[in-house]
Amino acid sequence: MSVEVGEAIRRIRKTKGLSQAYVADESDVDRGGLSRIERGLQEIPLETLERVAKTLGTSVHEIVRVAEEGQDARLERWERAFRESPQEKIDALLRLLEPDDASDIC
Repeated sequence: MSVEVGEAIRRIRKTKGLSQAYVADESDVDRGGLSRIERGLQEIPLETLERVAKTLGTSVHEIVRVAEEGQDARLERWERAFRESPQEKIDALLRLLEPDDASDIC
């Protein structure tokens, strides 16, 4: 869920009009580290998440809630895309994802 938490931090930060540099500095987080967290490339320790939440003027609970909303929306988009795609495109995608097992799924 680190990708979703990072995206939630970015969304909240941008909604509040705060720069990444400001949030990193105020939260005592390396600027590059915050960038990696927001992109889902680095896990965020709970202590750091608490400091970031405080800087954003929100709670860890709210960040997780926003992250879960983002995850649900992403799954809905994938489901819709699969429902609306021709079977041949779905088969091609399955072959790319799991070349040895695609025939077993269909």
